[in-house]
Amino acid sequence: MCLPFIGLMPVVAAREFGINSRSAGYGVLYACFGVGALVGAISIGTFLARVRKDWIVRFGLAGFAVMLAGFAVVRSPVLAYPVVALVGTFYFAMITALSTAMQERLADAVRGRFMALWIMGFGGVISVGNLIGGPIAQVAGPRYLLLAGAVAALGLAWYADVRPPLPLVSPEVDSGLSAARR
Repeated sequence: MCLPFIGLMPVVAAREFGINSRSAGYGVLYACFGVGALVGAISIGTFLARVRKDWIVRFGLAGFAVMLAGFAVVRSPVLAYPVVALVGTFYFAMITALSTAMQERLADAVRGRFMALWIMGFGGVISVGNLIGGPIAQVAGPRYLLLAGAVAALGLAWYADVRPPLPLVSPEVDSGLSAARR
């Protein structure tokens, strides 16, 4: 429910900022989101590489919520450009950290299959959110849909529990512990 703004970006641009979806201004708006996404994704492997992924996920979701709310209330296209860049930065930092944390916890034998399902499910859920969000935006307006998405993201930031993985016990240690228990 946080991402319908991506599919509805032409509507948001036209209704809220007066930017025609076939104009260069719209291309710049969408490019700002993309540049922010690039910065957010690259930050996880560079200057945020040593930061715990659970903190990045929570902070990223909270930052995404605040910036999405900001994008909802901004009235000027000039302000919309940097705000949507920050939306992309926070969102992609969070999703990259979440994906990295998952991959760290998966066994090598299942990582590829699991990540294929993750990507397929993730992409599908975004489409479902767009299907649900379209009629809501038509009735209530895109601004209210964006604010609802910001509230949902804030709820997810509170709910997110991406703890560091527990240390793995090797089979040799495990069999020794089992023998000691008997």
